[in-house]
Amino acid sequence: MLWQACYVKESGSGSKIFAGRDAMWRNVIISLAGWVSLTVASELVAAPPADTPLAGTATSDTAPSSDALQQLVDQLGATSFARRKAAAATLVRVGAPAKAILRRRARDPSLEVRLAAESVLRRILQREFDERLQAFVADSRPIDGRWLPCWDEMQQLTGDRPAARQLYAQMLRSEGMLLLACARQEESFDEQVLQRVHTLQPFDVNGEYAARQLPVPTIATLLFVGKRTMSAAEQGGLSELITLLALKETVVAIESSSQTVVLRPLLEQFVLALADSQWTSGRLDSGRYYALDLALTYRLETPAAALARRILLWPNSPPRMLQHALLGLGRFGDSSDVDLLQPHLKNRMLCHTPSLLPDSEGAGLQVQVRDIALAVDIHLHRRQPRDFGFQRIARSRKTLFVPQSCGFVSSDSREAAFAAWQKEKSHR
Repeated sequence: MLWQACYVKESGSGSKIFAGRDAMWRNVIISLAGWVSLTVASELVAAPPADTPLAGTATSDTAPSSDALQQLVDQLGATSFARRKAAAATLVRVGAPAKAILRRRARDPSLEVRLAAESVLRRILQREFDERLQAFVADSRPIDGRWLPCWDEMQQLTGDRPAARQLYAQMLRSEGMLLLACARQEESFDEQVLQRVHTLQPFDVNGEYAARQLPVPTIATLLFVGKRTMSAAEQGGLSELITLLALKETVVAIESSSQTVVLRPLLEQFVLALADSQWTSGRLDSGRYYALDLALTYRLETPAAALARRILLWPNSPPRMLQHALLGLGRFGDSSDVDLLQPHLKNRMLCHTPSLLPDSEGAGLQVQVRDIALAVDIHLHRRQPRDFGFQRIARSRKTLFVPQSCGFVSSDSREAAFAAWQKEKSHR
């Protein structure tokens, strides 16, 4: 691949640098929006489809001769600003036929000619890059994804639809460096993702929370590449990524986006990868816990129900996980799931102690695992928990009921609720 040819490995440090004649190409990143890698741009323009010439690019019949191109490049070092500007504009219009000589003159002894040649070459590459992406978005035909890093994998998740192409083009413009590192399986890929995630954290220089809405293409890229960085949990990077995804501003950005239909498959594959990770913290299976939490936050019905069932069947799930799983099953499960609740109707482990805040939803209520299981059991039988002793139970957009509200003020009221529901079930 061309991008592999553009890099060499530095002995000792393991860092990657541009090889000799292509050193100028790194400057394309300055001209492109975001972090689009120069090698991404060069890959795009290296092998254009034969039947789709770029608009405004000179052909072999209309391009200036080699001598004329040489004279134009010479004028890049002219003393007259007007002549330098005119020569640069002409070379940009010429486009591809001028690239070879511009690369050579980028090593010119004259600093002014070198800088001017690099600048013109950047502008040509940028225009070609932009036009290729525009053609990619506008064309619905199948395309050779070898020159679009990670496109083949992404379209398997999202489908090759216009909205997916549009979002991918935006991702390539804003986070091209991450997509390229992902496609090339660079050793530093995890580190690059962690650094990018860290720079996006919603805190100011004083460590104070500063709300901001992330661009949708950035969110989409992090979702796409994030599944490959699950081992980064030890470094705190995965928790930072989850923090970003759980922010209200991020949720609003995704759910209000015109590209939600494409974003949801990316969310689902990230959630499932997170659930299968080996990320743990003490007794808490952090991977499954946060995967379920994100699935509930974004109303991912199928992953949420599947994860809830897995957690309820896992014998070592702590109360914090069980309450989410029970409520998730209540929200996205059905009457066929009630058998999963039965073991947890006897679980007396404490979820929440009575809140001392008089106006809180959990004021005076103690919540055990079996209390939440009971509320969900009643709900899945299409009855109202309030009719069976849950006097303070409150609805939640995310978790069906507010966990702290699924409790009782005393043991007597709890036993009365269980007895009332048992009597109801015996009459059904």
